[in-house]
Amino acid sequence: MVEKGVAKQRQIKTVKGNELYDVVLAGLQEGEEIVLNPPGTLRDGQKVAAGEKHDQGK
Repeated sequence: MVEKGVAKQRQIKTVKGNELYDVVLAGLQEGEEIVLNPPGTLRDGQKVAAGEKHDQGK
């Protein structure tokens, strides 16, 4: 997740939704920002910048 421009590592629980999306069961609250497809070099506490936002699935 991202908090005040800083990457924060957190465990979440997901299940497969369909061929495009997974469903988050626990570990995130509505409105929290996440990093999609993070580079292998991303570390907890590292500064990150927001990019393109995607629609929230409901």
